[in-house]
Amino acid sequence: MGAYYEYQVRRKDGTMTNIHPFRLKDKVVSNKEIWYGQKFLESFYSGNWFTGCLYGFLKLNKKVVVNTVCDYDDYKEYAETPEEAENIENAFKYMQEYGETPNYTKEELEEFQEVTNDLNFGKPISERYKEAVIACPERKQYFVFKEFVKEDETTIEPLALLTRRGKESQGGGDFDIDYVNNVEAREFKENPNFDKNLVCSWKDLEVEYLTEIPQGYEDITERIKLVSIW
Repeated sequence: MGAYYEYQVRRKDGTMTNIHPFRLKDKVVSNKEIWYGQKFLESFYSGNWFTGCLYGFLKLNKKVVVNTVCDYDDYKEYAETPEEAENIENAFKYMQEYGETPNYTKEELEEFQEVTNDLNFGKPISERYKEAVIACPERKQYFVFKEFVKEDETTIEPLALLTRRGKESQGGGDFDIDYVNNVEAREFKENPNFDKNLVCSWKDLEVEYLTEIPQGYEDITERIKLVSIW
């Protein structure tokens, strides 16, 4: 088997839904040949249709909590406070049957459909959200989206890394921190600037979609960039 993932997003009003590779595709994609898996290293890449829908959600809602949840997550292992335990327990329950039916607003579905239309007409997601700067107010950090969607690179989505529950693999097709800057593993291109401490550091925190660099924030773009070699 393997560990199955999805983006769990919580709006400012407290309502929660998920960006799920299969269930979202059934709602807005007419081309049945488009395929996305639910393992981390199958779909969680910058600039593809699936992650493009996440950025569409962020652009519409401006500020949300993003968590990249897994059906193997165990809240007892990760929780450090009662509030975090409740959040993680909800995420764990949310994934038990590979995600509940997503509850999107009309505006969100329209944005997802536009992402799909772009794809159908050969327009890269990088153009649709080329101005995006994603920031974490509590951490005072940000990254620049366009740096992760270069034509000659297949890059792990930084938000997926920043909002995971754990750094180690939980099954086949999953990310493992030990594969970073590991020549023998042959998973990712070497990046001496990559900061392993950033992985999981934005989980349960609010993130913000901006179009300008926030003053007084730290740029972590190069420190969270991980390019696949396949």
